[in-house]
Amino acid sequence: MLALHVAGGAAYGARLAAFLFYRSVTWDEWRERAKNAPEANAKSFAKQTLVIALCSALYAMMSSPMMWHAQNVNAVNAAKYAGVIAVGLALEWVGLILEAVADQQKFNYKATEEGKTKWCSKGLYKFCRHPNYLGEIMFWVGLYVAGFPAMLTRPITLVPSSLGLLFIVKLMTSAAKRGDKKQLEKYGEDNAAYKAWVESTCSLVPGN
Repeated sequence: MLALHVAGGAAYGARLAAFLFYRSVTWDEWRERAKNAPEANAKSFAKQTLVIALCSALYAMMSSPMMWHAQNVNAVNAAKYAGVIAVGLALEWVGLILEAVADQQKFNYKATEEGKTKWCSKGLYKFCRHPNYLGEIMFWVGLYVAGFPAMLTRPITLVPSSLGLLFIVKLMTSAAKRGDKKQLEKYGEDNAAYKAWVESTCSLVPGN
């Protein structure tokens, strides 16, 4: 189970790096967004370093359940917590796949003529307005849950990992709200087709 836990983290990093690189060299809009990123707008090397260091620290906290799992694997009652770890691994891998598919579907759609003027309502976006953010949340929740039994053997390890999880969940839910607002401003409240799509989908999960 530890191998699946760590492999999920490695797959997440490799997939994200490859996707961001490919998008950066093929999508003009993304390059414009990158120019407005905090690290790009920092006026000095010190500020750039600080932004990068803070992001690195947050990712370290978010990823720490894998490390605690590896360090304390022999201290975990495998039989007692097998179900908890299995649920965590399922969430981790399903979230990873969901995010990868959603990112690719939206990227492919944006490359079409229709995608240049219309919101994405194809594939997973028929049901959820931000399935990529949902996948991201599921991945990190799963990674945390899979490492939770190991963290119980050293409760202090729950502090950084929990802070990291809270951060990414808050970041993704806020991004979904901003995305909804931005799309509403772009496509307009008076657009009947857009309004029908919004009413037939959820932002992240059913009921929201």
